[in-house]
Amino acid sequence: MIQAFSKISPRYPNLRLLIAVGKPPVRLINEFNRAHEMLMGYIKLHNIESKTIVKTFTLDEMPLVYRESDVFVLPSENETFGQVFIEAMASGLPVIGTKVGGIPEIISDSYNGYLIPPDDSSMLAQRIEKLITDNETRDKFIKAGIKTVKNKFALEEQFLNFTKMLEATISAG
Repeated sequence: MIQAFSKISPRYPNLRLLIAVGKPPVRLINEFNRAHEMLMGYIKLHNIESKTIVKTFTLDEMPLVYRESDVFVLPSENETFGQVFIEAMASGLPVIGTKVGGIPEIISDSYNGYLIPPDDSSMLAQRIEKLITDNETRDKFIKAGIKTVKNKFALEEQFLNFTKMLEATISAG
């Protein structure tokens, strides 16, 4: 993410990178602090300190974070499901994720967001730039993302899917 941002940020003086971090459990505070130091060093190495904000947010604050953002990006190397993509889409954000874990179950490439290979900072930079410059694509992804959340991830839909799975399991047993 930092490499991708550093490639495009010189062309957009008002562009900012917000890295939203969850609060660590007390037992992991030392590891968290070491990771934070490494992250800040990497940001400095790429000369984007003045355009990058790294901040810890609580779950209650995340709706505001989504509302104040223009694009949601999570370039994971591994991810079990990716609930944050559903949250971002429901908040009206276009999303970019990687082709790992359960993310492709949420994002359909070029329909409701972009899917990129992990560790491809050039493609990530291109996709971010597309979403900050192309309002038509951005609006298309926002509408499709909201539709995806309503059709696939609404609580009622999840309950129906769970019930069907239980019925199939019982009848197979």
